[in-house]
Amino acid sequence: MDFRRAFNARLVADIEAFKDDDDDDGATCLTTAETLALCPGLVFTEDVLEAEARADDVGCAGALYMPRGVVVDAPRYLSALWDACSIVASRGVAGTRAMFRTATIDDVEALYDEFDDVCLCCGAAVHALVNADDVPVQLQGGHVLVMKPDDGALTTGILGTTYVAPLGTSRAMVGPTKEYDATVEDARRAGVADRASTRGARAESALRDLALRAYAPTSSWDVVQLKYGVRANPPRSPAGALPLAGRTKTRAGGRRRPWFVAGLGARGLVYHALLARWVADAMLDDDITAIPEDVRRDSAQ
Repeated sequence: MDFRRAFNARLVADIEAFKDDDDDDGATCLTTAETLALCPGLVFTEDVLEAEARADDVGCAGALYMPRGVVVDAPRYLSALWDACSIVASRGVAGTRAMFRTATIDDVEALYDEFDDVCLCCGAAVHALVNADDVPVQLQGGHVLVMKPDDGALTTGILGTTYVAPLGTSRAMVGPTKEYDATVEDARRAGVADRASTRGARAESALRDLALRAYAPTSSWDVVQLKYGVRANPPRSPAGALPLAGRTKTRAGGRRRPWFVAGLGARGLVYHALLARWVADAMLDDDITAIPEDVRRDSAQ
């Protein structure tokens, strides 16, 4: 099974199901003038304006607009996803249920005293449990600002090198910084960052500058929070930066070989459901070949 082919087939099916019959809600190329009507205050560089003035077809000089695009509030999405898992589990055979427990794990082997099998899906913290060579992800830290827009200031998200994403009408998220020296310890402190610390003040200043260049009206917006997180980026290959899934050894080198999913980078929302299906099938059948070869990793080989 080829990951790209399987993923693209699923994506096409989802897009077709999402479309209206009249197909009027697809992506649209906008001129700079049309873009400014959606995002008042947006500033275009001179080279863009000059290129648009010279071009016979100005369709894509301003922006690619997706009328039905959405900005996902990740905490709310994850909460709803867990609710869905609980509902699906409750519809299984008698005694089937899903449980959510919070605990500190430092010994994967001990989990097998309670569970038949284990899958590690702990993002940037995966190297605390397995060897980096077995799951070769690169940790990248980043800060974002949660800001309070002026009333009615922005209803359309702006996605570029820097994003300005409205979360409802009262908040917007701006980011990210890119910090390539992140560690597992950094991943453990992910969450709301201290704006008064040296590191926090430096990140906030950098984000203010990025926000100003991406969308000038942010200069008058108040900062609500500074947040920090670490993503686990997959290695690049001829096929691109694809996520990793399979089986690995634990850091303790025990006899157990847990399953894992890692390296989703910034594409967790895109890949998670499809990867989960493949890994769940592989675990239930004890057959790693259920995972496409170009994302499959087996530390025993």
